[in-house]
Amino acid sequence: MDIIRKALPYPKDFFFPSFLPDKEEILFFDIETTGLSPKSAQIYSIGLLLFKASEMEIVQLFANSLSEEIEVLQKFQEYCNAKTQFISFNGKAFDTPFLEKSYSQYGLKSPITGLPQLDLFKMIQSRRKFYQLPSYKLKECERFLGIQREDIYTGGELIYVYLEYLEHPTEEAKALLLQHNFEDLLYLPSLFSFFAYEELFQGKGSYCREKSELLSKENKLRLCFRFAKSTFPSETEENTFRDEAQEYSHKSTAEKNTFFSKAISHHFEGFQLEVSGREAVLEIPLFSGEAKYFFKHFQDYDYIPAKDMALHRSLSELYPKEEKQRAKAATAYQKKTGLFLPVFSDSFPNLFQKEYKEKQNYIPFTPELLMNNSLMEEYFLSFLLHFF
Repeated sequence: MDIIRKALPYPKDFFFPSFLPDKEEILFFDIETTGLSPKSAQIYSIGLLLFKASEMEIVQLFANSLSEEIEVLQKFQEYCNAKTQFISFNGKAFDTPFLEKSYSQYGLKSPITGLPQLDLFKMIQSRRKFYQLPSYKLKECERFLGIQREDIYTGGELIYVYLEYLEHPTEEAKALLLQHNFEDLLYLPSLFSFFAYEELFQGKGSYCREKSELLSKENKLRLCFRFAKSTFPSETEENTFRDEAQEYSHKSTAEKNTFFSKAISHHFEGFQLEVSGREAVLEIPLFSGEAKYFFKHFQDYDYIPAKDMALHRSLSELYPKEEKQRAKAATAYQKKTGLFLPVFSDSFPNLFQKEYKEKQNYIPFTPELLMNNSLMEEYFLSFLLHFF
């Protein structure tokens, strides 16, 4: 068995999610196998990426023969000691069950069974309506971030390279096998950039009142939200590995010193969402006209046809019997004319509709709404969760 180690700098402006434990408790892992089923295939390589105080380290455990699989598994077990968070890409569906089956064949327990695992594939794919990528394979996610690989092969294609290597070992074939696994690991921390977009859906943006406004001519409302991030390591630590950083620059075209690594825009139903740099800007079409507020307990109201409105019975007593009728759910309303803001949560007060049982709700728009930071932040989050 060969053990290959490589120390690397952290990516510049590295986004580190705040919910993760101390970075030195984290282990990224990726396996390479001779097939898709552990019943008929074996693991020939396990790659690990470790976070250290001022650098990352990639460790590759490589079996030069199928008989060395047990050595690879035992060494991986050693690296898992004292780690509390395991991170992979599609690991929950493939790597983890494959490891468990492989360990069990030797009468061993997988070192990651029952421990916290973060599957980056599942996190990214869960927002597919937002990202709208052609697919959610690893290389496609990397391309979204502007990462350009040297490795052009898939794990499936390299199975045949490894089987040929077993028969006729060459340094060229081995380098090809290691390069693929190395780049799978190298770019996994860069996928943390997707967690920046995830903060949109956790309501972590701060409402920017000075850049939010009513666009009167267009009957639109523009809301702006700002995001701030903390990165590591320090600039001093980055400078220590400047030469390495030039060699492994992650070949990314993403802009630096931004919160969101790539701009994303959505245009639909009159709405416009622009996410770029450190800001998210949402433009909302306002409804101008007449809307109705429907009373919940319609049994307590009478409908006045001449006024086209409902009144509580304590007030409708002033009207003659022939000028009123028992209100129904569809007629227990009062009307209001003006500007209305479409809303996407029942938690907002005084919900209006254009007609009875219409799905879209509204609230009356007043300029004072723009002064309510918490309400605007709640509104933005409800919009995102409704559409994405």
